[in-house]
Amino acid sequence: MKNLLFLLSSIFVTTAVAQKLPDLQVKEIKVPTTIKIDGDDKDWGSEYGAFNKKLDVYYTLSNDSKNLYLVMKSRSDGKDINKIITAGFALTINTKNEKKVEDGFSVSYPIQSTNAIRSAATQVRTIVVSGSPTSSGSFRVEGMDSILNASRNKQLEAAKEIKVKGFSAIQDSVISVYNEHNILVGAKINAANEYVYELAIPLNLLGLNAAQSKEIAYQLRTNPIVRINPEVFNNTTVTINGNSIKASDIISALPSGGMGGFNDSLIPNEVWGKYKLIQY
Repeated sequence: MKNLLFLLSSIFVTTAVAQKLPDLQVKEIKVPTTIKIDGDDKDWGSEYGAFNKKLDVYYTLSNDSKNLYLVMKSRSDGKDINKIITAGFALTINTKNEKKVEDGFSVSYPIQSTNAIRSAATQVRTIVVSGSPTSSGSFRVEGMDSILNASRNKQLEAAKEIKVKGFSAIQDSVISVYNEHNILVGAKINAANEYVYELAIPLNLLGLNAAQSKEIAYQLRTNPIVRINPEVFNNTTVTINGNSIKASDIISALPSGGMGGFNDSLIPNEVWGKYKLIQY
C-alpha cells in the first residue's frame, strides 16, 4: 500500500510540474558543481528545463567549460519508455545552427541489439510466468511494475555501446561506453519507475568553445525499434493454474510504456530546438 501511495503521489506531482514547463527549453540552467553521469538526476535538482509533449519526456540541456550535457527523464507511465530503453534516445547537435541532421554530431544510447530484443522478449515471458488468469478469462499480473522495471534495469546494465555520427575524431560508428573520447552516458530506472538518462559530450569534439556564447540547433529523437519477428512473442506459451496462455494474448494487458502500443514503437519521434552556450 505504501508503495502504491508513493507511486500515485509521484505521478500527481510529476503531472503538475509537466504542465508548468515549456515544450522546449528556454531558460539557462547551470551544470551542478558535483555532477556525476550515472543516470541519477538528483544532482540536477527537482526541475527540468522543459517537458516535451511530442516525445513525452522531460529534458535539460546545459554546458560547463568542458562539456555539453543532456539529462532526460521518461515518466513511469510514458508511452515511449520501452522504445527508448530498447532502441535508444538520440541527441544531434548542429553547430551551424541549422535544423539539419546531415551536418550534425549525433549520439544515441542505448542501441538496439540482439541482446536488447531478447531482453524485451524476456520481459514478456517473465510477466506471463508471474501472472494468472481471472475468472472471466482476462489476464491479471501481480507486481507487474516491479517485475518489468527490474528487467529494464538489467537490460540497461547490459547496454555497453553508444552509436555516434559526424565526429571527425571518431572513426567508428559504434563505441564502448568506456571510450577514450570521454563521451559519457548513464541510465537507470529510479525509485519512481522513471527512466533517467544522462549524457556528456566534450565541447572540443563538437568544435565548440565555452568562451563564446554561441547558439546551436539540436534535435531530440526517440529511435524506432527495428521490426522483429512477432513469433518471438507469439511462440511463448506458459501453463498457469492449468491454463495455457500465449504471450501475444497478454501483451494488450501491459501498460503503454511496457510492450503495449508496440506498433507505435516502430515510428521515430523527433523535435528541434535552439540552445545558447553558457559562457565561461
